[in-house]
Amino acid sequence: MPAEKITLFRGDGRASENPHVFIKLVKQNLSHANSDTDRIDDFKDYLFPSSPAEQWYDKLMEGEMPPATWKALVAKFEEQWPKPAPVMKGEEDYVTELSAYKFPEEDLGKKVERGGVEMWSHMKMAEDLEALAHSAGIDDTNFLVVPVWQKLPGIIQEQVPSKQKDWTAFCNAIREVDAEKVKARADKLRKEKEKEEERMKKEKALMEKYDRILGMAGATPETPTRGLTNHFATANLGTNGPTYGGFRGGFGGASSRGRGRFGFAQRGGLFGPAQRGYTRITEEQRTTLRQNVTALPRHPNTTAGRQAYETQKAEWSQRWGGNATPVTYERPYPLEPGTSNVCTGECFQCGKCGHRGDMCQNRTLNEKEKAWRQLCSNELGPYL
Repeated sequence: MPAEKITLFRGDGRASENPHVFIKLVKQNLSHANSDTDRIDDFKDYLFPSSPAEQWYDKLMEGEMPPATWKALVAKFEEQWPKPAPVMKGEEDYVTELSAYKFPEEDLGKKVERGGVEMWSHMKMAEDLEALAHSAGIDDTNFLVVPVWQKLPGIIQEQVPSKQKDWTAFCNAIREVDAEKVKARADKLRKEKEKEEERMKKEKALMEKYDRILGMAGATPETPTRGLTNHFATANLGTNGPTYGGFRGGFGGASSRGRGRFGFAQRGGLFGPAQRGYTRITEEQRTTLRQNVTALPRHPNTTAGRQAYETQKAEWSQRWGGNATPVTYERPYPLEPGTSNVCTGECFQCGKCGHRGDMCQNRTLNEKEKAWRQLCSNELGPYL
């Protein structure tokens, strides 16, 4: 087997160099040398001319006590370029990573590699989850299974129950998912996405056309057709209406496309049906909502706090019937640690104050929490 080509070593700290990978490759390449003297002499040929590494070698060999053996030279090299102390992850780090695990639905139905083995993407998902659970020290329990299940693509949720004995059973159930059903669903989703993108492209082109027409016409006169012109100018082309969270927070911000104030489909506009009107709750219901704003305890943004938050979400799902159940004034949803309280002018995308929702660069909240924050803001006002 031919020896791997080695890039000449400079030793100047550049990110593209790893001294310890370099010395391992040199050891392999010089294993055929007849003596330590040959290895020591040949080693210089792997150092970039006039580089810090070559200067170090020359100074070492010209010193009073140059290394007489290959082992001694390697020891001097590793002393000059010591191994950095690795950052060791603790179990709490893996718990946090597992809590945040998400699998993109668009990656379903694809073949990927893991450890040099080709497999379906959902099989790799099972391998990754099992490895994380093992590293977190919870693989023989079902801790966090339900919260992770809630974030999995719908086709996986349909075939894998959320109640499992432990992580091994959960991951085995994912492995046994019908690959053909997954592939068919993934293909359908991709086609729907392509159609949606094409529809949006056509709507955008149409609006640009009307913008040009209105621009050439100048100010629009009061005519019988003024209402139609205004309709085109203000039509909702499949995007969201404003989510009233206050000036500092989500005012004017939009949720993910196709979602209305409370997470329901809202696809009105030129080419779709009109949006449904929003029915406000009664005063009695509003009183219940105001009480529920503080019904659930808030947790700090620490490892223990995030674990308690994940438990809250799992309890909400078990109490109210799972992910398909909508948030209402009677069903307060837990708030993510590190975010602002409801009705503080917060952004409905990330839960923090200080910017508008449509300008948010960190859209991390799940749909349930967004819906709860929007409901509180719409019914109680952006500032309590």
